[in-house]
Amino acid sequence: MAAKSISAKELRAAVSKAIEKNKIPNAEVNIAVYPWILGFILRDGPLARKSQAELKTMAKKITTDLGKTLPLAKTGKPATLIHDGHITMGFIPDIPVDTLFER
Repeated sequence: MAAKSISAKELRAAVSKAIEKNKIPNAEVNIAVYPWILGFILRDGPLARKSQAELKTMAKKITTDLGKTLPLAKTGKPATLIHDGHITMGFIPDIPVDTLFER
């Protein structure tokens, strides 16, 4: 399976739009790119008190919204990573992403 690249500018714009549409509090538009998840970081706040089921539903909505402008998100699986008081929400791409670039 070939690795993919993604435009940081396009990802940031799509994330900003999805955050705004879904009225997500305390979301930073700083994008998170790990080998396994693409998305955005949420700091401690109202979402920290949500259940895993609520976060899963939110991630699904976000991934659907991201998929409207990012082809890679259309086939990705919604994901939420909770670690050290931070929540990273986004999607797991079905093709590994090895390059983030600016256009």
